[in-house]
Amino acid sequence: MINLFSIRLFLRSYIGKNPTFFFMLQKIIGKKNKIFAVNKSTDIVIEGFPRSANTFAIYAFDFVQQKRHNIAHHLHVPAQIIKGVRLKIPIIVLIRDPIDSVISLLIREPKLDLRIALRIYIMFYKTVFKYLNSAVIASFSDVTHNMGDIILEINNRFNKNFNLYRNSQELDSKIFDLIREGDRKLGYDSIYETALPTEARKLKKNEVRKELNKKIHSKLIHRSKHIYKTIVKLPN
Repeated sequence: MINLFSIRLFLRSYIGKNPTFFFMLQKIIGKKNKIFAVNKSTDIVIEGFPRSANTFAIYAFDFVQQKRHNIAHHLHVPAQIIKGVRLKIPIIVLIRDPIDSVISLLIREPKLDLRIALRIYIMFYKTVFKYLNSAVIASFSDVTHNMGDIILEINNRFNKNFNLYRNSQELDSKIFDLIREGDRKLGYDSIYETALPTEARKLKKNEVRKELNKKIHSKLIHRSKHIYKTIVKLPN
């Protein structure tokens, strides 16, 4: 039986397909996340399914800018992207291989039903698909290796002058340190809650991957893989 946590997350994601309903409800019950929501004063939207280098992208982008920008991020719902497109705001849509992102999410949220996680992934990217020609698509690998190219594309597409982040071992290490400090401030003291890779997380990934390999999940995995491959092949 699917647990209440999974049902709530699915319903939030479903409502998150509609900007009007989602942001109306957020004003009532999601006030603590208000600063992450897109609005008319937003400078850039950086958004994707959870565990798709969201945190690294935010920290890396912010670190190299000369002034603080208003970034909409980390709500993990299509409404952010749809509203951003309507407001003609620069948007980076993050995407990661569904197996890797779902495994990482289940490690962080062990109560989440695996099939619900896959359905949310599919629903997220199916919803935003028709808006992607108004955004820059960034894979997990793009963010972690070529973040500067992503920002450059944003500058070219939206006539902006954001500073470029150049991935390097030294600079990436600084970003990881900032993420660790941010995790501590948020109270993420578990090795499974942090946005960073750990040895314990790697071991846990193997357990979740075994579950994903079961035949019962093959149809959902095929659908999620198909939409992932379709999106990453789209020209920016």
